[in-house]
Amino acid sequence: MAYLTEQEQLERFEYYTLQLEERLEGESFGTIGDQIPFGLQLSDPTDFRLRKANKKITEYSGFTKEEVYEKWDEYIKIVHPSTIKSIPQFLPAFYATASAQQTLAFVQYVKTYRGSDFAPYLSFTKPSRLPNGLLLWLMVNPRQFGKESKKIERIIRMDEFKMNHFKRFQQLTDREVEVLNYWRMAAITRPLRRNFTCHGVRWKPIGRILKRNWSLIHTKT
Repeated sequence: MAYLTEQEQLERFEYYTLQLEERLEGESFGTIGDQIPFGLQLSDPTDFRLRKANKKITEYSGFTKEEVYEKWDEYIKIVHPSTIKSIPQFLPAFYATASAQQTLAFVQYVKTYRGSDFAPYLSFTKPSRLPNGLLLWLMVNPRQFGKESKKIERIIRMDEFKMNHFKRFQQLTDREVEVLNYWRMAAITRPLRRNFTCHGVRWKPIGRILKRNWSLIHTKT
């Protein structure tokens, strides 16, 4: 992989979060979770209590999965009190107002490997599309940002179009994303004669469109 700036690495992990949720919509957590080389968890939308955790979460925390689920009051002590206090102040509002393709990165301070010192971990999350509204969190040690990227890219479904236009993709409405995905999957038989613009961004033609979809976007000649 070519050298990536910190901002580019951050965007890649936001993208990984989106792609992981897409896979979890159709596959079980057990099939995917333990393959991921970073902490991956599904949290309850009401109190953020862990409902599912992968192997990396148990490695980071030093707790078994059974302890994570059954001894929550003990497990949560690995998270710094200031983090526990601040999360309810911003996360519920984000989940309520953001669109399904938007992600949020924030820092948690946690004790790892049953140690006594707190260390920063980057957490990535997004509004849920999963059953029961479970919230996906991807937790990454900043020092491992680039180390395991290739491995996670082999596990998730890399969508080069979405990755190359990631920030613009996040600005679109859910309906616009649906239309774009339809175009991307369509067989490219002849290019469109016109470009189109969404939110001020000029996109190149990417496939043939049925006429009934044309009214869903703003065209520009």
